Amino acid sequence: MKHQTTAARVEGRRAPKEPALRASQRQISPKLLSVAQVAMALGIGITKAYELVWASEIASLRVGRVLRVRVEDVDAYIERQAAAGARGAVG
Repeated sequence: MKHQTTAARVEGRRAPKEPALRASQRQISPKLLSVAQVAMALGIGITKAYELVWASEIASLRVGRVLRVRVEDVDAYIERQAAAGARGAVG
């Protein structure tokens, strides 16, 4: 005999089905990006993206032998660049 674990089963009723997720709801947004993904996100070349990572302008971490960048670190780089551009703007 199977164990009845949900409240509905304990009361003798069938548990309601969970609604099916659409394909767009099943996608998980990545927390870590490859340097190539960073380059695409910023609209720059991969060589320039590696230069920014190696110069520590964009923070990165290693997962095993692979270099990855947190989405938050890309956002922080964009904010720093925007603030620097605003300070340097004339007029």
